[in-house]
Amino acid sequence: MKPNLGIVPRTRIVPIMAYRPEKVAYLETIIEQTNSIRNPLQVAPLDNDRYLLLDDGAILEAACRLKLRYLPVQIFSLPTVGPVKAGAFVSDWDESLLKAFTEFYPRAMNIREVSDSAVSDEHEYGILLRANEYPPRLITFASSAAKHVPIALCDFLSFVSRRCSLAGCRFSDVAGGGTIRLSPGDCRFEVLHLQADDLAFAIRHDFRFPAGLLWFENIDRVLGINYPVRVLNENVPVRDKEQFLHELINLRLASGHSEYIAGGVYLLNY
Repeated sequence: MKPNLGIVPRTRIVPIMAYRPEKVAYLETIIEQTNSIRNPLQVAPLDNDRYLLLDDGAILEAACRLKLRYLPVQIFSLPTVGPVKAGAFVSDWDESLLKAFTEFYPRAMNIREVSDSAVSDEHEYGILLRANEYPPRLITFASSAAKHVPIALCDFLSFVSRRCSLAGCRFSDVAGGGTIRLSPGDCRFEVLHLQADDLAFAIRHDFRFPAGLLWFENIDRVLGINYPVRVLNENVPVRDKEQFLHELINLRLASGHSEYIAGGVYLLNY
């Protein structure tokens, strides 16, 4: 399917994930050194002419600091990007956080041990928690059987991210335990049954997932457009900026240095 590319105002793009300051600094340096935006931002339309950023907020924050008014984007419809994968590796996990959360939010969650085979039978929103010292545990929340992700689950993610170091991590197989080997004191968790509609629901409730927690497997990405910052900053209509974008894509395709990589990546400049 032909990628849907365009130019949109930066202020109309809403991040679904937080950002790490070190990544913002890195992207800011790269943009300044190359004077270009290498890859279009992956976004999905929301309401009121807003777009949901399908990545952490680092690139958006870097663009804000550099005072870029417009950004090149690749647009997806929200229903086509799900199901959403969500997982994190925690290197300084403290079991007392579970008790502390229940003290802050009485009756907000339930914890029970589960077997790997039982996980695939679960149909509720929840968090699968794994640590070497304990059997796998499933954390479910009040309203876990509701239509959208429970607010209590979002609150728990925020609660943990403020107290631990979270690193987003992709798990090859939740039921099989994945391939990551945990050290004593470490844990990893995966949010179960998260759907694309839950992201819009979270935005409406002013929630941002921790940086790197989410990833999207069902989208074909365009990489390597190298859109010049000077064109983004020119005082010309947006349609002219978009015309330049499409001419740039055609130039990349005609150069003989483009490639489609299995798994859904269009590499235009390598």
